[in-house]
Amino acid sequence: QLLPHRDSPGTRVAGTEVRDWPGTGWRGAIEGFYGVPWSHESRLDQLSFYGEHKMNIYVYSPKDDPYLRERWREAYPPDELARIAELVERARAHHVEFTYALSPGLSVCYSSDADVQALNDKFQTLWDIGVRTFAVPLDDISYTDWNCAADEERFGTGGGAAGAAQAHLLNRVNREFVRTHDGAEPLQMVPTEYYDTTPSPYKKALAEQLDEDVLVEWTGIGVVAPVMTVAQARDAREVFGHPILTWDNYPVNDYAQDRLLLGPFNGREKGLPGELAGITANPMNQAAASKIALYTVADFAWNDAAYDPRESWAGALAELAGGDGRTTAALRAFADASYGSALNPGQAPELSAAIAAYWDGGDDDALDDALSALEAAP
Repeated sequence: QLLPHRDSPGTRVAGTEVRDWPGTGWRGAIEGFYGVPWSHESRLDQLSFYGEHKMNIYVYSPKDDPYLRERWREAYPPDELARIAELVERARAHHVEFTYALSPGLSVCYSSDADVQALNDKFQTLWDIGVRTFAVPLDDISYTDWNCAADEERFGTGGGAAGAAQAHLLNRVNREFVRTHDGAEPLQMVPTEYYDTTPSPYKKALAEQLDEDVLVEWTGIGVVAPVMTVAQARDAREVFGHPILTWDNYPVNDYAQDRLLLGPFNGREKGLPGELAGITANPMNQAAASKIALYTVADFAWNDAAYDPRESWAGALAELAGGDGRTTAALRAFADASYGSALNPGQAPELSAAIAAYWDGGDDDALDDALSALEAAP
């Protein structure tokens, strides 16, 4: 991009200094939604897209994969393991860290040597195909009911006991697998209380007993956080006692499956990335449509100081429309009509502005243009 392109030898090259760096270390997406899964081809395409936008992590946690949750102890059939290996290779080719997230919480016995070994054995099969980053999500489970009597005997009952049990399991995986494999990235975990910063016996147990190098994932204040601030991130780091990697539930729409969420990443305070180990966004069931929001997530995570949600959103639309003006206009009208969300409370801001102008001053031309754009859009 900087060097002149000439057909003949000889040219002058200006001296140039480029200074650029990301606002936070990990920047990417976590495929962690419920409902209709992405296809293998969509996952491959997403990994290429992440690399193109300087996103460097993808967390493989699809709820449709039975070998991640219900059948977590079982090895993958060869054909399914081969597909994951293809994803790992695509990720590596685009400088994206493929993270494998195994969720044993529905049936694990935390005090069981056999279950610890099962976790480590499963991770080894993924290590053998090139995975170097691992996670153990313990979300969306009950910690008031044990899966085995031995856990109650060893840890007791209540939130503090659950935190101690989880820390015990994770520490063993961390010490017996992650730290014994040269080149492995720090272990990640999702706590059962992942959605606030309220002190609790559970969080206290994790803060005090979980190995300090384990990354804790957190969704903000609420499962879908309308805003996320520097102060909240500092509170999360304080209450969990560990580096925080956000699991940001935008633009995920598994809780609103009759809608697409096509607005930009919003409501995140400037300075937030610097307080975090990283930002991962949970996308929609619709992989291609998720790229609008993910483009803006990438912009914010790389340079939050200069981030402008509307400007980034416009850039996403232009890129995804291939630079064609008519397609960009059609996509913008469509995305405007699907703009509203917890992060973007104003529904259809451009169409709403045309309607407001009509009622305020009788500007029927602007409203006709906005409605005609929707009608004519392919």
